[in-house]
Amino acid sequence: MEKETEQPPSSNPSEQPPVFKMPTFEEIKAQEMMDNCAVRSVLSLVGGGGLGLFMGMLLGALDNPPHLDTMTAKEQFIYTARQMGSRSLSTAKAFAIMGAIFSGTECMVEKVVVALLYFAVMHF
Repeated sequence: MEKETEQPPSSNPSEQPPVFKMPTFEEIKAQEMMDNCAVRSVLSLVGGGGLGLFMGMLLGALDNPPHLDTMTAKEQFIYTARQMGSRSLSTAKAFAIMGAIFSGTECMVEKVVVALLYFAVMHF
């Protein structure tokens, strides 16, 4: 049986992992871009629209036709497809608008709070 011996940490600084890595130029630019309220609102608009499309398709498929007994299978399929399309578009619009308004408002409030805190710290 061999004894397992733990190796002491290397004393060579080049072999040690860095404790703190400075952000690269691209990371700094990406962070500055995401600090823009318009960019946040547009991203939220697109994301909300996509989520709304998905939710509308899911909920539109669950609707039952009011006169199911008199419809053929083809008519039921066409009715369900139209319901899914209309529900998807209306839900996508609602989610997109809600997301953009919420994201834009939250961003602006955040910037005002930071400015007020900065003012309070610097002047008192």
